[in-house]
Amino acid sequence: MTVAVDGWFWPEEGAWYERAARALDRATLVEVGCWKGRSLSFIAAACRERGHTLYCVDHWRGSADDFAAGYTARLSSEDVEAAFRANLARWGLGATVIKDESTRAARHFAPGSLDLVFL
Repeated sequence: MTVAVDGWFWPEEGAWYERAARALDRATLVEVGCWKGRSLSFIAAACRERGHTLYCVDHWRGSADDFAAGYTARLSSEDVEAAFRANLARWGLGATVIKDESTRAARHFAPGSLDLVFL
């Protein structure tokens, strides 16, 4: 079940993401760039039901892309990382959170050890 979470992820993308997560069994998934967890809201039930191991990677400092102004505005008025962690708890996801740059976080994983990486 998807719940309303602020972010930049479309329902059509979420439907694809959920199908991808449900197609796997006891898989290791990594999501890079989690923000508040909008995209994770689409796969939370699948992760619990299919026994997935989930890793979440973000540094919660925003980005230099087309959404930079939106990131900066939200980060100045809200603890986005805390909102993300609260959403994980609300969804009952025992994810491992890696607060780091994606290139450094990648060192946590051996080649070929992941079933799905979502960027």
